[in-house]
Formats: sequence, structure tokens, C-alpha cells
Amino acid sequence: MAETPDELFSIAVFPYLKTSGPVQFGPYLFRSTDDLEGLNTAQVTAVAEVTAMLYTQNNARVRSASYALIPQIHVSGLFQIPDTLKRVHSLVAYLYGTPNDQFGDPFLGYECATLLVFTPSRVSRFLIESEHHTILDQPIPIVWDKDFAPGYDGMLNFVEHFWVVKGSRVYPPVPHVTLNISQNLAADCGDFLQRGTGYELARLLTDDARHIGERLFTALKWYNATNRAEVSESEALVNLAIAFESLLDLPPGEKTDRFVDSVSLLLGRVPRLNDWVRQFYDARSRVAHEGKLSQARFMIPRPGKQSEHLVYHPLLVFGREIFRLCVAAITHGAYLAESRDIAAKLKTNSERFEELCRLLDEGPMSDAKRGIEIRRLVSEINRYRFVGESGLSVALIVGAVQRAVRGLVNVQIPLTRLGRTELSKFALVNTKNELAALEALSGLHTCPASQQTTPIAEPELTVWQLVDVAWMYTFQSYFRLKKIEDENNRKKEAAEVEEQATARGGGADAL
Repeated sequence: MAETPDELFSIAVFPYLKTSGPVQFGPYLFRSTDDLEGLNTAQVTAVAEVTAMLYTQNNARVRSASYALIPQIHVSGLFQIPDTLKRVHSLVAYLYGTPNDQFGDPFLGYECATLLVFTPSRVSRFLIESEHHTILDQPIPIVWDKDFAPGYDGMLNFVEHFWVVKGSRVYPPVPHVTLNISQNLAADCGDFLQRGTGYELARLLTDDARHIGERLFTALKWYNATNRAEVSESEALVNLAIAFESLLDLPPGEKTDRFVDSVSLLLGRVPRLNDWVRQFYDARSRVAHEGKLSQARFMIPRPGKQSEHLVYHPLLVFGREIFRLCVAAITHGAYLAESRDIAAKLKTNSERFEELCRLLDEGPMSDAKRGIEIRRLVSEINRYRFVGESGLSVALIVGAVQRAVRGLVNVQIPLTRLGRTELSKFALVNTKNELAALEALSGLHTCPASQQTTPIAEPELTVWQLVDVAWMYTFQSYFRLKKIEDENNRKKEAAEVEEQATARGGGADAL
């Protein structure tokens, strides 16, 4: 399969999850392998070949799966896996790991949410046809060119590598996977992604401005590990404990008490909840220190007989439900805090100016990611400009503007208000001389706006917004310093006049 720039792609596939329509997860659109609309010839061929490889067991081939075309992730022999794709996998596995309301078993096991990634490539025959101690009942009918042929570099759940060619078979990671009759990715994700926990988690696939996504998706990964087919009950319990520790960010010491406090704080003082938390964490500690699970069920004291207990559901059953409730509480709390912009309100503009200086020193303004951060900082500086604070200095404010102007000069776009020569002069002003720095900023601020009707493009627009807010912060200092300088000049002139008059008077006395 010859590759041209238009054909540099990979295919992400949920082989054991079907869908009746497209589903958007962050930047990735997953749809049925029956849906090939809008694909070019190479992509149609690749999707058809990959679909034909997917089997559940023996000769039972998967009728349709869910796939997404993604930018090529296998480059120069190395897999470059986007974190967003890993999060999509964790989110889908978490969705289908919802526990049954009565018995607590997950709706689908982790293996049903297996994600395969196929990248078109040339594959060695020795990776396809193992010759040692094997029998090729039906060799794959493919023509090898110097022991190579068009095929695919593959990755299973971002851990296991494999290689296939047209005619290969790909089986589940466990001997038996059941394709659920009611499962439908489009229908199952409809409400989940539109509101509540699902919506708030889906936002974190790409928008993690408050930096909670890494902790949450790490916890989800460990939660999903409790639903693997091959894990024992003790391993699942330890995995779930790690999920709780990641989610709640528990410190190394006094984890049990902090665990109890954190769950109670998130879910309230639910009767017997603290009892379950302590029993769960005690069981986790016994597995960690003794290597075995001696008591896996929730023990309820008999009324009036504290020495006797009723044996109830497994601790793990309640654990899955409580973990998901904690995830919902944390994500919704973070969503509410973000909707009120609490993190931004707790930061001073002096910190923003310092952060802006660091960003502008690190690299060019033309970098897309850096440009977004610069616009965010300038917007927040402007929003909170009337909030009183200490720590702001003329040198810091003008220094930030100088860096922004210097960055703008180096961006290859037409400038509308001042040319590169004039801007470069401002960038060289000595900020240690406050009055000179502010006079230069005043000149920058008062320069006439462009008369052209087309909007000013980024990043020039952001730079002029920064100039305006910087002048708002410093204009009083400028006029104060200017007044002091004018008074000093008048005093100096008066002293010179008096000195001259004294000199003339002295000459007359001498006569």
C-alpha cells in the first residue's frame, strides 16, 4: 500500500463495540465500519481490510465495529500516542464498566472495550509467519516482496504490539468475548456525553485548563483494571484502592483516616459508609502486606450483639459504586468551580504578568498553543484590572509589553498601527528608567488606530490589548513622575536664573 501525504493515517478500532451512528469523543469521530462515507480510496481499502481481520473466536467474524480515522501515530518506527486517545479509551471502558444496580457486576468487562490501533506500513514476513514449532494450516495468500508486504503495525490497548497483513485474523485478548445484544455506542453515549459526569469527563479529553484531567483519568484507568477478566478478587480490590488513592490524591501517611474523611466529605454522612470505607481499606492493607484477601465481604454488626456480624455483599461491589459517585462529585465540583472561574480569581495580575513574561521568553508567539495561553492571560489581566493588589511594578508591566512587542515584530504578518522599526525601538527602552519607559508606553498607547476596515489579526490584536491595559495600570505613575520632573525642571531653571541674577549683582557691586 503506497503512502502519499494524504494517506498518512491510522485507524483506531473498538472491535467488540458496535454503533448505529457516529459518536464524537473529543477530536475523534467514531462510526460503524459499515460507514465509509467521505473516505478516500486508500482509507476505504484499509478500513475494509481491518474489519475483515476482526474475529471473536474460531471462524466467527465480527459483523461491524466502531472505528475512527486518526492522524498517523506510528512514525519512524515509534508509536507516538496522543494522551487524548488514551483518555478516550479509558472513558469508553469506564462507561461500559457501570456496575449492575443489584449485584454490582460491570455491564461489560474491560476486554469488551479493547481498543486496537492499525497503521498502514510494510510488514516483515517473519512477523506474520512464525516458522518455529508451528504448522501453517492455511498460509495467508499474499505475495512477499523480499520478505515484506503491505500490512499494518498494530497496538492493543497501547501496551501490546502486533503486526498483520490482509487476510490475518485478530482475536480478543481473552479466549471468549460476548458481543452484547443491546450494546450500541451511539445510543449508550448519547445521554452520557451530553450531561452529568459523562459530559464533564468528555470535556477533559481536550480542555484540562484546571489540570484535574490527569488525576481523574489515571484513577479511571485503575478502576477499569478491576474489571479485567483475568484479575482475582484480591487484585481487583487493590486496583480499586489505587484508583481511590489517585482520585482523592491521598497523602502517603494516614491514608485510612484521610480516605474516610475524603469519601464522607464528597458523599455526606451516609449511614455505614464509614464502616465500609474502613473495612475496604483494611482488606486492601492485608492484601498488600500478607498477599491474600482473608475477608472480602462487608460485615454488619448484629443489632444488640456487637460481637456477631451479618455477612453481606463483597466489599468490591460497593467499592465500584462508591468510586463512581466520588468521580461524579469531583468532576461536578470542578465544573462548578470552573464555571465561576475560581482558579483565575485566586490569582493576582502580578502573577499573570510574570507568567506572561515566562511564556514570551520561552518561544515565539506564532506557536498555536503558546498563543492561546497568551490570549488567556491578557484577557484575565484585563478582566481583573480594577481589583486592588500589591506587587505590581512598572518594570514588570512594561517588561511584559516589551516582550510581547518583540514577539510581534518576529511574527511574519502585516502590521496595521506601527511598523517593525518603531516597535523595535520600544522593545529596547530601559525599564530601569521608569519615566522613559512610561513615555515610550504612552507613545505606543496614543498611536492612532488603523483606518482599515478589516479586523486586526492575532497576535497583533492581543498585543494592543495588552498595551491598553498596561497603560491603564501605569498612566497615573507616568503623570506623577512627569509632574515631579516638571517641578524639578522649574526649580532647576529658577535656581539657574537666581544664580545668573546673583552673578550679575555681584558684578555690579564690584564696579
